[in-house]
Amino acid sequence: QIRTTMAVLRNHAYFEELLSFVKKAISYTTVSESHKYDDNDGSEQFETHSLHSKSCSSVSTRAVKEIVCYGIGNFSKPYSPPMLQLACALLFRESFSKPSPSQENDSFENDDNKESKTVTISGCISMSFYDPCTTKSEIEILQKYFNILVIPCNEQGKRKLQNCDEQKHATIFYMPFCPMRLYSNVLWSNWGSNDKYVDSHVLNGNLIIIGNSLSNYDQQVIDSSKRNDPTNCIWKVIPFLHEYLVHWESCHKNNSRKKKDKCNNLDKYSGTVPHCDDIICGIQSDVVLANASHAFQACAVSYFSSCSFEREENATGWPNRPPEYNERIASVDNENDGINVVINNEEMI
Repeated sequence: QIRTTMAVLRNHAYFEELLSFVKKAISYTTVSESHKYDDNDGSEQFETHSLHSKSCSSVSTRAVKEIVCYGIGNFSKPYSPPMLQLACALLFRESFSKPSPSQENDSFENDDNKESKTVTISGCISMSFYDPCTTKSEIEILQKYFNILVIPCNEQGKRKLQNCDEQKHATIFYMPFCPMRLYSNVLWSNWGSNDKYVDSHVLNGNLIIIGNSLSNYDQQVIDSSKRNDPTNCIWKVIPFLHEYLVHWESCHKNNSRKKKDKCNNLDKYSGTVPHCDDIICGIQSDVVLANASHAFQACAVSYFSSCSFEREENATGWPNRPPEYNERIASVDNENDGINVVINNEEMI
């Protein structure tokens, strides 16, 4: 069922759009002027440089070294939002992994088992997974069938990138609908030295986040206690943020329109009325995607760049690292703190 879900999503307009923006984040060229535009394909694109004004032509190309998944939830239920999210994460790994020589010559044309033709384990990039509600059977599926490392304890998002060459490697944090604190902890862990950005994985482009819109947090959070929280890293990185926002509903409409056009074209040449429902492994794609609006909604691809402010004479520079946030744990075990609020889409206070 997971592989079937991957097969349905693989050529869907939503995943294609999301993947294109992740590739842009990996191979980015910064620009000087703040702007936002709608390119009529279901996505909104933001380039945020409120501290900069001069143009920058620096381009950096990196290979994805690892994908870290937080807060996906229990994915055992067929075609549930967590299963859709897991399938999407696996497609990212497939897209950025190097295929084996035999696979490079493989063709999916006229193949009834497309969903089983993913990149071999030997060619896969590293992938880690944590959710406090993961069951033993789910852990077995992740490890045995997808070669995913299940993180044994709740890191609360405090995972520092290791042995990451700033010129060659990037790590993707796949965190759909996680609480704001979890995003903040990921940023905090990769902040780098105070007043320096040369060793910051955040600003060096090594860190890419797929999840909630960080710019929306800045625009919508008005609670003074949260705005004045000295441990919140999000407010401090907004001036360096590059963000691409993709909406499921708009992409799905575009996908349906393209599918309809394809069927109409077939009709012209064949003289018959084609059966236009996508069927994979005997299952209609609409069945697989029934919960997709809950799984994806609006998802942002976020990364950060220092390039523009490096060339600004009066730039304020990379801010000091905020104090570490220490989770206050009540009389519950570790499986009941931190990330479990992700499953219920609640905000961690």
